[in-house]
Amino acid sequence: MTDESEEEQASAGLDQLTPEQYETFQQLNTIYRDKFGFPFIMAVREESVETIQNAMEKRIDHSTSEEFQTALDEVNVIAKLRLEELVATSEEQDS
Repeated sequence: MTDESEEEQASAGLDQLTPEQYETFQQLNTIYRDKFGFPFIMAVREESVETIQNAMEKRIDHSTSEEFQTALDEVNVIAKLRLEELVATSEEQDS
């Protein structure tokens, strides 16, 4: 996992799950990966643990093609947020 991913997950509280929440996320991740063949992808920056869990539960019911498109959309959101942050940081350094 990249440093950026770890920071984003921490901002959502995923690094402070209770044992019960951790187990739930492990189970959902296993179900998701078994069904779709790729990991759950979501732009989690500034989201809550509950929002992320609800999204996982909802998206597990998607068809493979629908979920593949949703995952691609989330990758685009993540890339956009990271690029915006890089540009802002670069502009601050140039000032």
